Amino acid sequence: MKLIKLLVFCLFFLLHSILAQTEQPPARLNFLVSPKLDHFDAAPFSFQVQAKLMQMFHKKKMYVIIAKSSEDMASQIIAILEKRKAVIGNIWFDSHGHFTRRKSLFEIGKDEFNYISIRDSCFTLNLKKLASYCDTNTNAGIGSCYGGATYSLPAVEEFPEQRMNGDSLMIGLSEVLNNATVYASESFVMT
Repeated sequence: MKLIKLLVFCLFFLLHSILAQTEQPPARLNFLVSPKLDHFDAAPFSFQVQAKLMQMFHKKKMYVIIAKSSEDMASQIIAILEKRKAVIGNIWFDSHGHFTRRKSLFEIGKDEFNYISIRDSCFTLNLKKLASYCDTNTNAGIGSCYGGATYSLPAVEEFPEQRMNGDSLMIGLSEVLNNATVYASESFVMT
């Protein structure tokens, strides 16, 4: 009789352990994506050093990705997510904003994403690879100056008045990343 009770207890414990493992949501990891530049630029370099130091204290939750393109970024992030069986909690796209280009944008290495290119399914193919790891609980930050600017720049010399379209960029990025919540600044970003 004791043997039967022991077997029933072991079976119950085994089933409970299996069910507990299957019900846990996947881990949420945080990514900071910064461009790998061909030339020295003090702003991204100092930010990358700060981020790497932060990563030392958050080894299992935060990853710094220095990428030369969106394809490079996607492959690095997906490798980490697959290894850890996780999803994206937060992702920050660090780059310069370019006021002189007269539109909101962010760059991943050599790839520039703006309100026009974010609608191009061929151009966003690598960003779209991350969509299956994102959901409505994912937060994405456009970390470039003017990334969320919605105002119009006045006409200057040979440049006509131009709307920045940061809202369109944010909406487009949200759609690419499976309805993630997207944040951006209308002005300067200080890191």
